[in-house]
Amino acid sequence: MLARLRFLVLYLVFWLAYFVAARGLFLGYHHARAAELDGGTLLGTFVHGFRLDLATATFATALPVFAVALSTVFPPRRVAWVVGLYTLLLLGLLSFMLAGDMELYRTWGARLDGTVLTYLRTPSKAYASSAASPLGLLSVLGLLLFSLSAFVYLRWMWRSVARFPEAKPITGLPVFLASLPLVIAARGGLQLSPLNLSSAYFSREPFANHAAINAIWNFMDSVYAAKHGDEARYALTGDDEARATVAQLLPPLSPPRKLLRLDRPNVILVIWEACTAKVMARTGGRSGVLPHLERLSHEGVLFDRLYASGGRSDKGLVALQSGFPAQPRSSVMRVPTKTARLPILSRSFAAAGYSTGYFYGGELEFANMRSYVVHGQFDTVLAKQDFDPKFWNSKWGAHDEVVLDALLEGCKRARTPFFNVTFTLSSHEPYEIPGPPTFPGDGEVDKFLNAMAYTDRCVADFVERAKQEPWWNDTLIVIVADHGHRLPQVPGHIGRSAPEDYHVPMVWLGGALAVQGEVISTIGSHADLPNTLLSQLGLSTQAYGFGKDLLAPDVVPFAHYSFTDGFGFVTPAGIAVWDNVGAEQIDRRGNPGERELTCGKAFQQQVERAFIDL
Repeated sequence: MLARLRFLVLYLVFWLAYFVAARGLFLGYHHARAAELDGGTLLGTFVHGFRLDLATATFATALPVFAVALSTVFPPRRVAWVVGLYTLLLLGLLSFMLAGDMELYRTWGARLDGTVLTYLRTPSKAYASSAASPLGLLSVLGLLLFSLSAFVYLRWMWRSVARFPEAKPITGLPVFLASLPLVIAARGGLQLSPLNLSSAYFSREPFANHAAINAIWNFMDSVYAAKHGDEARYALTGDDEARATVAQLLPPLSPPRKLLRLDRPNVILVIWEACTAKVMARTGGRSGVLPHLERLSHEGVLFDRLYASGGRSDKGLVALQSGFPAQPRSSVMRVPTKTARLPILSRSFAAAGYSTGYFYGGELEFANMRSYVVHGQFDTVLAKQDFDPKFWNSKWGAHDEVVLDALLEGCKRARTPFFNVTFTLSSHEPYEIPGPPTFPGDGEVDKFLNAMAYTDRCVADFVERAKQEPWWNDTLIVIVADHGHRLPQVPGHIGRSAPEDYHVPMVWLGGALAVQGEVISTIGSHADLPNTLLSQLGLSTQAYGFGKDLLAPDVVPFAHYSFTDGFGFVTPAGIAVWDNVGAEQIDRRGNPGERELTCGKAFQQQVERAFIDL
């Protein structure tokens, strides 16, 4: 058994070395850009690419695991031929894919992914597109990578399979069981979030992040996403009609009413996990759950008709910071090549002279958040690994009070003006909080309400301490949920499409405000925050094409939210909820007419088209 296990370990190492060599070849092909990176960053492309390399090597090792286990039943020499032929064929295929990836990156600025399959449907066009590529050089490089790796395998590994000692058939079972840790390697470890492309992102230099990507892993992942995700265009109306309708919803606007005392305040964006309007009395929800936010809302400005763009954090984070609405079945954050083309508030503020920071107690690998944060080029980034494990809950990461402490310290150290973002997590399932609960009971709703009350205390404590800082009078704090929540359910709740599940509060407060105690009841969504905020500072909103300024006097009030295969469209007339699969209206609140449905369809169609075209 030991001889067989030794071979499998060496086989895995062989593929790891192969992908390391392939990355070196990629860097050599792009030597001019690689020369712009310092030695530590170059090394980082290998270090941060290791997990993707290991996962891909694990997939390559899967079939030999079964073959080696069966070598206790079939003659080892025959198994050696099977494994050898498989290895050579796979080496040949991957070597030429990786060679093509080198030129693909030069042309497209993106690593190999499933997009190339669309070109293979029209071979003549594919060949025409590659006519300007150095096909001879790429063929040589592919052949070189294949030849060297094939030589290593045939010279030092092939015969070891043929020389396996005889063993009883039952021995194959322990060989197979001993290889089960490969499943953990393929997943990327035991952390909460499975391995994704985000794990390779580590640098503010895009080329370094791209070089760290394992192109074969990226290809497999994109093919899987295309098969199991839906990038349909949702063409519910004509393209020209859709564009015209959305243009009417988002016309050029007059200058907004100013809520701030100064043009360049410090800005702190607190994104509150799942803070639904259903737990805030001033937005029509329960009283007593968020007493501190209720009090703070009287000290500042409450936006009480805001709707989350989607139902998940990855969708809310992008809508709030990039003004890009959620998609019905896809998530732009999960596609780093697309998020890299989006605007983001941190870069807009940095261009205006702000320092920037991102504070999160969880894993940045969640939903490819790391790549999105790296794209934001924040000056300071704190995440789960930066906090003492004794402050973690069992599932997500550091408790909110710890992260908000770090945010306060970050604000103290930051160069002013600063723009800092924090994303809470204690109110996420399983609602684990330190200290005694506020509400009795051990049911799901009780736990949810207790988690909300805990974060409410943490946020209020942060605000009260911030009031003692010299920068308070020059600071605006924006508190808003990343999405709503299905809890606590209200009478008539209809599931994932229910409008009340997307209704969220937003509160502006701080010494930079010129007004207090106001309520803004203009209907809007997450995607409107960048435009509304930047307009207050006199900064350009041109890049944020799907949002509007909620404080403009001639704004068209509406909100669009997406759920799986459907949308809700909110206007002063009422709310229309549409199901894409059944092609029917499934809910109606107030008196929305055909116009509301047409606008919702057009908006969804334009967002989906923009997502595909990114």
